[in-house]
Amino acid sequence: MNRLEQYLDDEEPLMPERNYWVVETQTGYWVVSADTAREVEHVIERLWRPRWLVFRDLTGGRRRIRTGTVECLYESTSQQRAYRRAFDRERALEEKAGRPWDEGD
Repeated sequence: MNRLEQYLDDEEPLMPERNYWVVETQTGYWVVSADTAREVEHVIERLWRPRWLVFRDLTGGRRRIRTGTVECLYESTSQQRAYRRAFDRERALEEKAGRPWDEGD
């Protein structure tokens, strides 16, 4: 049995806020608050950056990653995600219409 289970059994997982930020590297991504995103942005914009970047994600986990591995930091609002889903649906319909060999589907 995991020693932490007794403390976590009654905890509900934290859901991301309607609007959140994402810190992305080649190997993973972490959902963070706007305050944490500002702190991360401040560190990665510095001329003399520290080797390690330490922050907490929305699940409460403490993350320690190499500063140079951050590839992307972006905001993800509910409106942006809705537009993206609509775009993806329209794009799929457009591609389907342009493939006459799939007419039988």
